[in-house]
Amino acid sequence: MTMRNWQRFGLMFNYFRSAVIVALAIVVFSLVSELHASTPISEKTIAGTWACASLTALENGKQSGTVKFNPGNITFTFAEDGTWQMETNLTKTHEKTRIKGNLILHENELVLKYPDGKTYKDFHLDLKDDGKTLVMTDDGEIISASKLN
Repeated sequence: MTMRNWQRFGLMFNYFRSAVIVALAIVVFSLVSELHASTPISEKTIAGTWACASLTALENGKQSGTVKFNPGNITFTFAEDGTWQMETNLTKTHEKTRIKGNLILHENELVLKYPDGKTYKDFHLDLKDDGKTLVMTDDGEIISASKLN
């Protein structure tokens, strides 16, 4: 082998090695992302009271406006026994509303049902900020809530 052939071989080897490293990095990133995304949320994880911080309306899957709430304006309470309650306390209207029922939680999907069994909401859940923020998303809105207790 001539010196020129050895140089070409070395150059090809370096390209091959770089391609393998990039491919391995992509595989590792994909596996870590999949593992993180598929970590199920349990009744114990979401148990407690959550104060809605914001509600973002969705139109055709795109954000169209956000409303910010004061702590305590709207709260969701989830119990480990499979029950839930939403309470509104809007100071401008002095109107208080309480809705409650049963919940069905499967991995990151949460279905809130009225006591008669009809569905109130069907959310996809994400926990952020080390479990301090719960993001609930459905076709029409994104609700971000902070853990109170």
